[in-house]
Amino acid sequence: MVLTAPLHDQTHPDNIEFRNTEVLCSFFGQALDSFDIIICDTPPLLHSSDGAICGVTIASVCETCMLNVVTHVTTESQIDEAQQVLKQANIPLCGAVMNDRYSPGLREEMLREIKRLDKWLPRLAGYLRKK
Repeated sequence: MVLTAPLHDQTHPDNIEFRNTEVLCSFFGQALDSFDIIICDTPPLLHSSDGAICGVTIASVCETCMLNVVTHVTTESQIDEAQQVLKQANIPLCGAVMNDRYSPGLREEMLREIKRLDKWLPRLAGYLRKK
């Protein structure tokens, strides 16, 4: 099951209704009768966006929470701040997902490391770059 949140009409009754934690609890309770597990992809905890249901609101009615950490983008202080937000709201944190979307691939990393050989072994570095 995929539930998409209405983004455009912020005054739509369904959009307003899902901001109520009692309605969310009831919804997820009914959904758990049909599904073993429900995964919610929410907006970032530290950034509120116009019209989106707050990630903390959704996380507060769930059994546990996982952080999505974007490698080389999310800072350690942002992770600490997100943990504090969850702790203050009494939301258990069970782990993190490391998202490598913006990380260099193996080829880019190898080429970057080969550049370090240019100073001492330029012929070898040139040969490796061709491979």
